[in-house]
Amino acid sequence: MDSYLTFRLGGQIYGLPLETIQQIIPMQTITPLPDVPEQVAGAISVHGQAVPVVDMRRHIGLAAAPYLLYTPIILACIGGSLVGLVVDEVLDVLDFPAGDLQPAGELLPAELGQSPVLRSLAQVAGRLAVLIEPEELFDPEQRQALALAAELLPGLTMAGHEPAGDALS
Repeated sequence: MDSYLTFRLGGQIYGLPLETIQQIIPMQTITPLPDVPEQVAGAISVHGQAVPVVDMRRHIGLAAAPYLLYTPIILACIGGSLVGLVVDEVLDVLDFPAGDLQPAGELLPAELGQSPVLRSLAQVAGRLAVLIEPEELFDPEQRQALALAAELLPGLTMAGHEPAGDALS
């Protein structure tokens, strides 16, 4: 069985492998960073550690939505780094038997199914959920931008947060 954290972006359901998920936190002040792609919303302080935050709506090409108090941030370890992923709504942790997962290439036209980000598709409440390959979520240029953001972070003072005593402890 493969376990996935499912979440919503727009009207679509997505899933990330549960083993990549560190924590889900409510929205907090995001400090903007200079010279980063538009999908990088900025950085937050998590247990005294500065973490780059990616707006997943922008990342997949959807229109931006305002951040609300209850907008969730998924903290995930991707490519060996902790990254915050802003999503519309966290849904559930679901277990999918391996036989229930359909490789994306079997259902989608060849040019769509070859996207390395699409691990597989699964049925969730009568709808297709896109299960994401986390290591392919960011292309090399985006990984470089996140690494650059991480380098900028140690010198930043995170707005509205004490370095070691934040509410997430």
